[in-house]
Amino acid sequence: MGMKHTGYGYVSNTEQQCLGDLEHWLSEKRKQERLKKHKSDDDNGGKPNGK
Repeated sequence: MGMKHTGYGYVSNTEQQCLGDLEHWLSEKRKQERLKKHKSDDDNGGKPNGK
């Protein structure tokens, strides 16, 4: 089992898989937060925080 160079340095295949899963989870979480924020802005007439 070899080491691969990533943005995090040299990692094993297992570590690379875990990091990929984590990055995917974080990107999905951020996407959901953006969608939720935009939805709340739409509910407030397009104005942040209803102002």
